[in-house]
Parts: sequence; structure tokens; C-alpha cells
Amino acid sequence: MSRQLIGSGSTFEEQIGYSRAVAQGPFVFVSGTTGFDYGTMTIADDVAA
Repeated sequence: MSRQLIGSGSTFEEQIGYSRAVAQGPFVFVSGTTGFDYGTMTIADDVAA
């Protein structure tokens, strides 16, 4: 079963071996991160966005 690490490109991910999410088989494990957009300094009102 293959595993896919999902990141945002943050320098912290590479420095400490952190992934925003890990997809393996039919599952996706998330790290509790939010959809904060650092470019606009905003966050979406709903989870789908």
C-alpha cells in the first residue's frame, strides 16, 4: 500500500519532517491544520473551501 505525504511547502515541514496530511490506501490522516491563506491573511468560513 503506497503512502503519499501532503505538504504546503512550508520550511517547517522539511526541517522537522512534518506533513499536513498523509494519504494511505482509502484513508487520509490530517494534522489539524486550517485553511488559512497567508497571502491574503484570511481563512474561509466553511470546511469545503
